[in-house]
Amino acid sequence: MYKIKEIFRSIQGEGFFSGKKAIFVRFSGCNLWNGLKKTKENSICNFCDTDFIGTNGKNGGSYKVDDLINKIEVVWKSEFTTDEKFVVLTGGEPLLQVDQELLNALKKKKYKIALEKKGNIKTRKK
Repeated sequence: MYKIKEIFRSIQGEGFFSGKKAIFVRFSGCNLWNGLKKTKENSICNFCDTDFIGTNGKNGGSYKVDDLINKIEVVWKSEFTTDEKFVVLTGGEPLLQVDQELLNALKKKKYKIALEKKGNIKTRKK
């Protein structure tokens, strides 16, 4: 099960894909800060400005892979039309949950995928 804080549409505001229409999937949890304001000052990552605690955001919840893909599709189709499908996996720290099964399912639905991560978890190229 994937723990998702929120799923929403927006325009990518950073990097190479800046200005591109996207669905953002914000994963719950982080390995560098617990998300509580009272512990932020002494955390490893004390500059974070993102609420990644829990699953109570827009479209948040606990999802199996097929249910998550279906929710992403619903959000995409309700907001965008013929644009190239683009999803941004973010968090917290998305690599605590993102796996090959999810990436394959997104690719099967023809999504281009961006991953916003902290850089302290190694990824393997497949």
